[in-house]
Amino acid sequence: MTAEYARRHIERGARWGRIVNVSTDGTSGFATEVSYGATKHAMESYSRAAAKELGKYGITVNVVSLGPIQTGWIPEEMQKRIASGPPLGRIGQPEEVADAAVVKRKSQRQQFHRIMTINRMKTKPQKKPITAYHPKDARYEAMTYNRCGHSGLKLPAISLGLWHNFGGVDSIENARAMLRRAFDLGITHFDLANNYGPPPGSAEENFGKIFRRDFARYRDELIISSKAGYLMWPGPYGEWGSRKYLIASLDQSLRRMGLEYVDIFYHHRPDPETPLEETMGALGQIVRSGKALYVGISSYKPEQTRRAVQILRTLGTPCLIHQPSYSMFNRWVEDGLLQVLEEEGVGCIVFSPLSQGLLTNRYLDGIPADSRAAKPHGFLKPAQITEEKLAKVRRLNEVAQARGQTLAQMALAWVLRHPQITSALIGASRVSQIEDAAETLKNLTFTSDELEKIETILALSRAAR
Repeated sequence: MTAEYARRHIERGARWGRIVNVSTDGTSGFATEVSYGATKHAMESYSRAAAKELGKYGITVNVVSLGPIQTGWIPEEMQKRIASGPPLGRIGQPEEVADAAVVKRKSQRQQFHRIMTINRMKTKPQKKPITAYHPKDARYEAMTYNRCGHSGLKLPAISLGLWHNFGGVDSIENARAMLRRAFDLGITHFDLANNYGPPPGSAEENFGKIFRRDFARYRDELIISSKAGYLMWPGPYGEWGSRKYLIASLDQSLRRMGLEYVDIFYHHRPDPETPLEETMGALGQIVRSGKALYVGISSYKPEQTRRAVQILRTLGTPCLIHQPSYSMFNRWVEDGLLQVLEEEGVGCIVFSPLSQGLLTNRYLDGIPADSRAAKPHGFLKPAQITEEKLAKVRRLNEVAQARGQTLAQMALAWVLRHPQITSALIGASRVSQIEDAAETLKNLTFTSDELEKIETILALSRAAR
């Protein structure tokens, strides 16, 4: 294929339809006659191969917008018809299929007619090339992996939750950077739910986009979980724990994420109206269908947990894991739940171990403008950040500094001190927070004096638990 042949092939289509004459720089340039229909056909036919071949001869193909044309070379009637037509904007890279094109020859051996044009639509800038993601080779060396209950599955001591900062209102590039860095640090478990966003479902959609770009080839190295239990769509079948809701919700989650299965699927909260046998039966059916490898429950009280575990065991689908909230400021799991999990051989991954970010250095001097408490859609409200609680946070920070840790690291180590707890599920809004959490594993032990100081600061009573 020669440059002259390619040029004639595209020019020849001028008689088939509307002539498009535009410049490549928005003001002037060398252009050739190109018809709308013929150009599209030519670009479809020659697309990548033609673009590469033309490049060898000093010809570039650009897609630009159509504007009014001022030249004596084209009949006035045709100029009016072109000017009244819809603008044809840039829609992709030069080698991609386009709706309009300009062939510009840099060589001076052949002159084209010079025309002037005023772009009706501003040309969109080229997108930055997508860089391939290659995780660190040493990603498994520093992370600790704990066995989940009596199962054969191990989870990283630090897992990443996508509850906040991964939704449709957030930066997907920031989300992508956090997921990449987490995996580089050996964090193999990403936790989602159908309602994570906002808006609900958008965290799974964004994760699906990032997964396809960066993690699809590493699917067998990841533990991906989702949940269902909260409101997702209107009507009587859009929340709680019926078989219809749970199975339909997981099907939707799989489509949003572009996955064939999840590793863990949770019932997100107890349903006071649906029989527990139906809810657990749905979880068992989900595993047998191949849509999830394991199942778990979240926020179930101790006796509810024991019953759910026993029902699942009779169905031949053991309960892998329980996901409760737990932190220095929220210690309800110590009143029986951890004991039940140990007795039943069920793993435990705790969410909100940093009390929605309160157990970090973020709030030592008030509420930052970019913090979770400052967001209108956040669960941590400014009213919850009382001076009494901040006084405890500052004193806890002193203990952490004496241990050579940040407050967040000490808070994570504190929840992981229990042998029943498999993993601490963190949230993050920036890469540095994930890196800080991973450093926790360098010091997971507490002296009796340190634990006593923490208890004194928290000043727990039975009523406060």
